[in-house]
Amino acid sequence: MDFKTVLSNLLTAFKEHNIRYALMGGLALSAWGVPRGTVDIDFLVHREDMTKVDVIMRGLGYEIRNSTEREICR
Repeated sequence: MDFKTVLSNLLTAFKEHNIRYALMGGLALSAWGVPRGTVDIDFLVHREDMTKVDVIMRGLGYEIRNSTEREICR
């Protein structure tokens, strides 16, 4: 699956569940016209939305590799 499809699926689910987020990393730079190679999608969410994000990510087939607050779902 390509980044565009994955990002679209994530952002659609975030919108449906009122998840506040900020796109970060290489894809965010590309959106601002500064292309940079990347192998992942980085985003920031509010702490109080983490449980909903966990459910959304698992529902989309992703797994949690580390459950600390500072780690990102992969």
